[in-house]
Amino acid sequence: IGDDASVFHYVNRGKVSVMLDLTQEDDRARLDALLAGFGETAIDGSYPYLHYRTPETEAAAARVHEFAGMQTILKGYFDDERIMVENMTANVATRDFRLIEGTMHPPLGAPAFVVGSGPSLDGSIATIRRHRGKAIIITAGSALQACLHHGIVPDYHVEKENSLVTVERLRHIMARNRDRFPDGRFSGIRLFAASTVDPGVVDLFDEVYLYLRTSLSSTEMFGAGHLAADGTSPFVANAALMLTALLGFRDVYLFGCDCGARDGARHHSEHTVYYTRAASRDTGRVDFPHRAPANFGGEACTNSFFVWSRQIHEQIIVAAGLNVQNCSDGVRIAGAEPLRPEELKMSGPDVDRERLGAQLLNQTTWYPAGGYLDGQDVAGAVAGWRAFAKDLRFRLDALDREAGHIHEFHRGICVFLDAAASRYGGAAVLAGGTVRALPALASYWLNRAPDAASEADQFAWFRGVFRELIDGVLAEGDALMAALAERGAPAMLQSA
Repeated sequence: IGDDASVFHYVNRGKVSVMLDLTQEDDRARLDALLAGFGETAIDGSYPYLHYRTPETEAAAARVHEFAGMQTILKGYFDDERIMVENMTANVATRDFRLIEGTMHPPLGAPAFVVGSGPSLDGSIATIRRHRGKAIIITAGSALQACLHHGIVPDYHVEKENSLVTVERLRHIMARNRDRFPDGRFSGIRLFAASTVDPGVVDLFDEVYLYLRTSLSSTEMFGAGHLAADGTSPFVANAALMLTALLGFRDVYLFGCDCGARDGARHHSEHTVYYTRAASRDTGRVDFPHRAPANFGGEACTNSFFVWSRQIHEQIIVAAGLNVQNCSDGVRIAGAEPLRPEELKMSGPDVDRERLGAQLLNQTTWYPAGGYLDGQDVAGAVAGWRAFAKDLRFRLDALDREAGHIHEFHRGICVFLDAAASRYGGAAVLAGGTVRALPALASYWLNRAPDAASEADQFAWFRGVFRELIDGVLAEGDALMAALAERGAPAMLQSA
């Protein structure tokens, strides 16, 4: 360093952390925690420098990039969280259903085919059809359309997303299969759905099983006494594998779970809504900027979301002790043995679907319409929101007076939100993602201000815009809670 006092002062305020091994998941989690400790506004402008390039150091550098990207992906933004609360309360108020708890059940002694909608599914249909009787078939999202197109009716179908797009996709599938389902419902197929799906999804099925997802405001506010299912993000194929494991299937075969695509030219099976419905062709487009080892050798195309999906698959396989054969021609999934579809051989008697259905009933709890919320503290959730909103407004008033820099401003918000879950319950999740994220996003521009005066002007402008946006969020939350308090939860949002 020499005699430069200013440089010495800067270095002396810093911190050096030495990690000798990043090969295990808990070690990688330590790296994530280290990065999180500096705050998101400080990671902007940082980069990993590699001296000796080894598989371990390159993996650590990749982890830094993944961490930065995931900080935006993983937040629950208010608009999305509000829909979660609306959909969940409407679903449990208007439908009889059975609840799948996030508890790992003993092995069922039967194999399961988990069918995703990746492009390699088209080359696996003959194998699925040939062994149809030897395994339970569980479709995930768009894969339902591809299977029905080829005359394969699954035993169970999994949905996760909360948007109207899911309803429109299922209606598109129904319209293409009206001869098989003349009553306009997917009769004979049991639905496994997140409690937060749009009510239009559950209306299309006769037998409905709901599960709670971890970390959502709806689960935090109205999930007391129940165990949510972890590992159900980012894609519905992840939810399908997680539910398959929870219900006791230990021998699992993956089809169309590509976590990307072999060549990037196609992103889904050709017999899915992305290719058969004009309105979905643009929304289904996928960019694949990254490469990863492929299941059957060579490389496949992927992106950050699919990297996350692959990691969740791998964690589920280990946590549940699954024996997984991966018949998908996509990205390699650690812990899943590659098996080309044409090489799959299954012997023995057909699975006893009636027995397995009875076991499923024993593993789940039935709730009549409106009965679930009788066991939840709705009044407490409303009170928690009102206290959270009041205290957040007070904290923002203080930060407007005291914070002189975006980093101080963001740190003050994070300190408040980090303690909010224990103080206010799920109310903090409902708005916390948006409140936490906006200063981090603003820092991208503030960190690039040409001088101190410009930065101060931009920061003052941001504080005003931020406060207006958050006041709008809190007002919407107040209205949502008023609907719960005044109309009563079971009657709320019948038109959702």
